[in-house]
Amino acid sequence: FGSSFSGTDVALPSTNRNYEILPLMIPPVFMRLLFLCLCKTAFCTMKTHMGTAHKSAQFLQPLGTAAGEGTVPLKVAIMIVAPKGLAHSAPGWHDAFAVLAHSVQQVARQSVHTMDLMALVPDTLPNQTNEKKAFEKLGILFKSVPIPVPLSQVEDRAGAEILTGALGEYEQLKYYGAAWEEYDRAVVMDADVLFLKPFDDLLQATTAPYAASGVYDHEMDIEGTRFPPINTGFFVVVPNKRDFDKLVSIYRRGHIDGNGWDDSGTGWTYGTGSQGILSYYYNQVRPDAEGFSTDSPIKGIDYPGMSWTKQPASSRFLPLDRSVYNVIDTKPLQKALKKGSTDVDRVSVFHFAGGSCPKPWTCLSVEGDDLCNVMTRRWWNLRSEVAAARGLDFVNHCSEDNKYVPLGLPLS
Repeated sequence: FGSSFSGTDVALPSTNRNYEILPLMIPPVFMRLLFLCLCKTAFCTMKTHMGTAHKSAQFLQPLGTAAGEGTVPLKVAIMIVAPKGLAHSAPGWHDAFAVLAHSVQQVARQSVHTMDLMALVPDTLPNQTNEKKAFEKLGILFKSVPIPVPLSQVEDRAGAEILTGALGEYEQLKYYGAAWEEYDRAVVMDADVLFLKPFDDLLQATTAPYAASGVYDHEMDIEGTRFPPINTGFFVVVPNKRDFDKLVSIYRRGHIDGNGWDDSGTGWTYGTGSQGILSYYYNQVRPDAEGFSTDSPIKGIDYPGMSWTKQPASSRFLPLDRSVYNVIDTKPLQKALKKGSTDVDRVSVFHFAGGSCPKPWTCLSVEGDDLCNVMTRRWWNLRSEVAAARGLDFVNHCSEDNKYVPLGLPLS
């Protein structure tokens, strides 16, 4: 990190810098020729954004890492975080897990990589045997893991109180993506996401100098922060036990307040036990160095036709195009869709988060929202495939009084 790496307190930036980064408008053919030329002069590791309509860069792609012919197969853990388990959750969530598993299995069959789908549950969850049976009925491996740091063991008691928000201590389940080095990559996600397309290129791109990739949640960001929070409903990490151990040590100290984690300027947000701390860690911390980097990004919006976030060289986090990965129905995305800067068919992973696009199993709908309606129809179509494969009735979706009618999956 050089002189920008600090172990002392830093002041928050006074403003939320949000400059416009204009995408390159060079035709793809000439871009490839230019890259070949640069590679011959030892600049093969340069990265670029190509933000033209419908061909926007999905991430800052390092050259030579795109999936395709000659790709070395990776061993990938697909981790669903399930703090409340499955067997005793509401029937709508039974179907949500089944549809998600089905969508993952479809994508896995098209991938050159080997994917293990698993659910992470806390080892304190009751009836572990029943939970294991329920998940395995859906083709999901059962992984029971300890909570690294119970809230009662967080050293800063004021910080411990802040960490009770969102999932509380269960946010730490998302750290396990970094823990298991028997995998080359780990995809960590919530149960309310939907896989629609393979993302081999993303798995390949998440490599040195990057240790993690995902989307910034700019709508959750506040003025004066250094880095925005990461939306941890879907992200990719390169497993490294040293990263896991250091993350746990930061959580154990629990120094989080309005100045962010460790007074870094990053992490004061909802769900800071994952969305804040992971942004702080992968942007500003290294496992083999004390303190943290004080380098700042130039914040963008990360949609085609809009400004892209420019990361400092010291960061290990690769921000993604929010119209492709972990897509959440936001007002800026609606603007990009109306302008034709992107389209619904580019979505690889959709996230039924917040109230903008309700979870299909709530039987709520949004009028005039094409993105949400298309994603909801795709969920129902996948649900029908799950039902057909299991010989279940899939005609009844929602009752006359708008109540969800579950498939009745045999999970016991």
